Amino acid sequence: MLLLLSGALLAGCGPARSVFKKDTPRAAYERRLDKEDLDKTPEGRQWRAAGAAALTAPVSISLPYRHAGVFATDKARAVGLRFTAKQGQSLRIALDDRDAAALPLYAELFREGGPAPVLLHAAEPGAAGFRFDVEEAGTYVLRLQPGLRSGGRYSLSLGIGPTLAFPVAGPKAKAGSFWGAHRDGGARRRRGGRPR
Repeated sequence: MLLLLSGALLAGCGPARSVFKKDTPRAAYERRLDKEDLDKTPEGRQWRAAGAAALTAPVSISLPYRHAGVFATDKARAVGLRFTAKQGQSLRIALDDRDAAALPLYAELFREGGPAPVLLHAAEPGAAGFRFDVEEAGTYVLRLQPGLRSGGRYSLSLGIGPTLAFPVAGPKAKAGSFWGAHRDGGARRRRGGRPR
């Protein structure tokens, strides 16, 4: 009896983690499809398969990258883009879904490694893009997928830059005096390198 009770208790504890975990926009959309039983239709299965294929067989690109495309409504599609990034770089992903009302576009960034890609960031549909600071060098995949029966034109640009900008910003970013100018009331002079 005690063994049966503890087994039931452990079985009940498994899904509790997902109750407190917030779904990504694409996962929430996928759950809505499940509730409407659209996942059991050929279109729903094609939509899921397209999303999975974008992660298992992405197109390799080099950064920076720009692309304009169209998602047609006649068939479920997804785009997977694989690229490498180094630690300390900042990825800048800019999306322009020109037909935003007809094209809820789900953009997700994954890191490859291990048995399955690890989700790092999921943008809200309609977002103009996002920035992601790379903490670990490796291979990354950006997946773009419109909603089921959705289509339209979009443009994408992926750029890289340093995580940290120049440490001094604004008007104080430049040297405050000229070569040979006196500093501290004449106590020292500016001669390049170190003050004297």
